[in-house]
Amino acid sequence: MVAMSGSGPDYAQTIIITPYMYSMIFHVPVMMRKHGSLRLFSGQGVEKKNDEMRRYFHRKINRWDAATNVLLVEKRQKALREYQREKREYVKRKASFWI
Repeated sequence: MVAMSGSGPDYAQTIIITPYMYSMIFHVPVMMRKHGSLRLFSGQGVEKKNDEMRRYFHRKINRWDAATNVLLVEKRQKALREYQREKREYVKRKASFWI
């Protein structure tokens, strides 16, 4: 929380605002002039990663050492990202089963 009293013409009385509002008032105009967009500062990637890790935590991870397991899952995903699964050949042995 930030007290904005005396920081501008519209802030004569003490107004408590959140850090998000502070960023919108003071930092966003500077970022827009400098970068032309707020896309670089989007938290969308972080939110997506948080959703994925939360899903792993609740479904697949041993909860005794959850933080370590989440980091190991992320490391495995990063290491395997460039590989693709190869399909195995399958030979039907009992033709009568497939009828």
